[in-house]
Amino acid sequence: VPDAGAAQRIAGRIHRDITRPMKATGDGSIEVGASLGVAFKTSARTAPGNGASPAGPLLGRATVALRRAQRSGGGIYVDDEES
Repeated sequence: VPDAGAAQRIAGRIHRDITRPMKATGDGSIEVGASLGVAFKTSARTAPGNGASPAGPLLGRATVALRRAQRSGGGIYVDDEES
């Protein structure tokens, strides 16, 4: 993903597809709500010097982003800040 804007657009398409009402048997339909948290890493830095995986902090930020999306009533939250 080239930038945070592209990440937001992709997350928007995923959210739209997940939350689209679905036909159920008969005249019924099923509606699903969803929250998406996205953490975007802008630098090309690799693993820290201690050999730890750079995925740990990124996953932590994604978890925080998910919680923010949930607290706002669902939808998408993208964290594009470098940390």
